[in-house]
Amino acid sequence: MPHWLSITLAVACWLSALQQVRMYFIYTGRIYSPTIGTIEGGPSLRAVAVRSAVTFAIYGFLVLLVTWPRLLTYVSLVWLCRAAVDTILGWFGGGVHHITVAVSTDKGRRHYFVSQAVAVLSRAVLVLVCGYFFGF
Repeated sequence: MPHWLSITLAVACWLSALQQVRMYFIYTGRIYSPTIGTIEGGPSLRAVAVRSAVTFAIYGFLVLLVTWPRLLTYVSLVWLCRAAVDTILGWFGGGVHHITVAVSTDKGRRHYFVSQAVAVLSRAVLVLVCGYFFGF
């Protein structure tokens, strides 16, 4: 990938990360948004904003540091880490799926964790396939 394209994509990723940090501050009530007004975002909205900000910041560094086909392996690794963190936070009653797990029955929670485990395993397979074909 040409350097100018890598730099452009990295800057776009970091600007998206900054936008998500801004949304986190809007959801916590620290910044007033003239577009949506005063909003009290719940824990799920705040968790999504933080997760997206961290993900976009990581993508910015990956675009700059990793060559093109190998970039797919690292992006899939980021997806695996996100799925694993979401599952762990959901287990402890936090994160993006806080509301889903908190109001579910025991059968619903079991179904949630089985579906999250399948998501983590499928992303792990994707990392292995990309690593095999494109390298680490």
